[in-house]
Amino acid sequence: MNRRILVSVVVPTCNRENVLRKTIENLLSQDRGIGTEIIVINDGAQFGQKLGEWLSGH
Repeated sequence: MNRRILVSVVVPTCNRENVLRKTIENLLSQDRGIGTEIIVINDGAQFGQKLGEWLSGH
């Protein structure tokens, strides 16, 4: 379903895989039915394969 984006959350990260995953999970759990986008800004971090696949699925 396409929703109009009302809230943008920008998450900067660099080599903090565990923190990034928890942060995104927390943001997703707070979805209240409004149009929300999560933008991850990667400052050159090398994500592991599992995290990369997980992020691609969201």
